[in-house]
Amino acid sequence: GLVILGLVWGLAVPLAKIADQFGAPPIGMAFWVSLISAVTCLSISAAKGWLPPWRSIPPGYFALYALLGAVLSQSLLYLVAGHVEASLVAIIVVFESFLVFAITAVMGIEKPSLTRFAGLAMGLCGVLIIILSKFHGAALSDTLWTIAALSVPLCYALEGVLVAERRP
Repeated sequence: GLVILGLVWGLAVPLAKIADQFGAPPIGMAFWVSLISAVTCLSISAAKGWLPPWRSIPPGYFALYALLGAVLSQSLLYLVAGHVEASLVAIIVVFESFLVFAITAVMGIEKPSLTRFAGLAMGLCGVLIIILSKFHGAALSDTLWTIAALSVPLCYALEGVLVAERRP
């Protein structure tokens, strides 16, 4: 199951690039991807008899989760995919783990660890070297779209922290 999930997730950026070339609107793509994903997951769960129990979820939590996890993150992903190289978007999405660590450390959820910080700092340096090398001689609009692409992992990071810490 995780291998298939990894394959599907790995295809997200190239498919977003292809969808943009065909003129698909980002919000429409986000809607259909979310709907198809939900139907697929619920169908598999129902077939295996693993449907989650029905419980009341506060509307505010559900709305924030949907906004960060699907509407904003997916729409932004499809929007920036039309302006930034697919390989660069794939690298930028990796920033999620760095942002989760930073957010949870600032919020006091995660106890800062020098070892973890050193490992993340080394990884961050590698990612920054790749990203910054793309800026050499790039047009201002390309640079701005790349910076805008950083909002995608920020949405994913905020969603992850929300799910982990504020689940009803």
